[in-house]
Amino acid sequence: MIGRHLNVDRLMVWAIDYRAIWARPLIVLVVLAGSVVWAPRATPNQLLIVAGVAGLLLLLKWPILARAGLVVAVQTVPFSIGTGTETSINVAMLLVGFSAAVWFLQMIGNHEIRLMESLPIVPLQVFCVVAVLALLMGIQPWLPLAETASLPAQVGGFSIFILSALAFLLVAHQVPDLGWLSRITWLFLATAAVFLVARHLPGMSAVLDVYRWVANGSMLWTWLTAISFSQAVFNTRLPSSWRVALGILTSATFYYCFIENRDWTSGWAPSLVALLVVLWVGAPKLALRLSIFMGICLLLAAPYLYGLVMGGDNEYSAMTRAEAARILWEIIRINPVLGIGFANYYHYTPLFPILGYSVQFNSHNNYVDLLAQTGFVGFAAFGWVMVAIGRLAWRLRTRVEEGFAQAYVYGAIGGLVASLVAAALGDWLLPFVYNIGFNGFRASVLAWMFLGGLLVIERVALKQELRTAPGASRIRVGPDYGRMDARAYLFQPTER
Repeated sequence: MIGRHLNVDRLMVWAIDYRAIWARPLIVLVVLAGSVVWAPRATPNQLLIVAGVAGLLLLLKWPILARAGLVVAVQTVPFSIGTGTETSINVAMLLVGFSAAVWFLQMIGNHEIRLMESLPIVPLQVFCVVAVLALLMGIQPWLPLAETASLPAQVGGFSIFILSALAFLLVAHQVPDLGWLSRITWLFLATAAVFLVARHLPGMSAVLDVYRWVANGSMLWTWLTAISFSQAVFNTRLPSSWRVALGILTSATFYYCFIENRDWTSGWAPSLVALLVVLWVGAPKLALRLSIFMGICLLLAAPYLYGLVMGGDNEYSAMTRAEAARILWEIIRINPVLGIGFANYYHYTPLFPILGYSVQFNSHNNYVDLLAQTGFVGFAAFGWVMVAIGRLAWRLRTRVEEGFAQAYVYGAIGGLVASLVAAALGDWLLPFVYNIGFNGFRASVLAWMFLGGLLVIERVALKQELRTAPGASRIRVGPDYGRMDARAYLFQPTER
């Protein structure tokens, strides 16, 4: 009898069509009323489950909230799920994974699985395919005297690559316009500003502890510097008071990274690179004068600056990293084409003593990690992705209007170059599972998200160009252009 009245196909359609949930206001009212009555008697775990379900319903209704909420959650929400190992699945991984699953189901429901056309899309797909092949390469043992990494560790390293690509694609396809992209950007800046302000206020230790634990990674400070500086200097449509506030935020960020944490090269060096690149892109004449002045200062203060840069344990760290790279080359040679798989080289390093010690170690370098885990094919695919994103950003700088979009492109170019510098100083852009690990994804996901925003700006720029092109009165641009495939919506003839 149950089977006669339960239509599974209709149930699946109802589940995928998230709008149907909100077409039943009576259900919403009943649930809210029940929650108010039940909440005082609920346990913390029960309240957490209810809050999670409510959050999922909101994300089903408005997927854009996942992108906007992610830039806040990665900085402030310490929630994570244990895996039975030394690492946990954090809120950034959960949000990106869930959002990607919903997006995929929606495309299935619409009977089309397509991506928009843009320079980085094909390289990113190749990068993901290579990651799958590298995962398969890692299942087999490559050295008879060493064990491979556990399957959860290998899958974890693989998931960081895939989730990074998905974060890029989600922003590119599901942020509908510049309005939402600007809201996401301001949310990111405001959330980070809270931390910098709280450091100077009494009684804020709890807030500071959350920030330090959650997303205190190089990508957070790199992109905070790049975006705040570019918006402050080049967003001419902002009121002067807001531009001054953003300038103060940039100064506070750089002070935190360079003055208070100058031993942390991965904090201040990429931020400095971001500032210089943004200035070179937006104001090359001023950047030339500043670069000449800085060059003279570097020559005059070379001994002092050397001691500053090599302070703390930086000199020892540089020596050990160079030695680690030399040893890891011996491991890379085992399978230079597709690598030895994710996380495996960490278990092979005791067979190659470093400075006389047979210990497990990692490279602290994204490029060496790429070669070891995915081989030269993976390294080339990653380079292709970065070059494609850079080419797109470089083309957009002259195609966008002054204001937020232009400043965003300048900041993204600076952030991209600085991120590649940070990748040489540590596994900041694609965290290695046995070093920065899953928790590093909280900060690294920001880089992939803001780079994905370039495709939103590309879509807006193309729409504007089509509206102003000759014969524009005889064509119209489809409202859904860019959600799936560019060519599917570029030209739709207007009915006469």
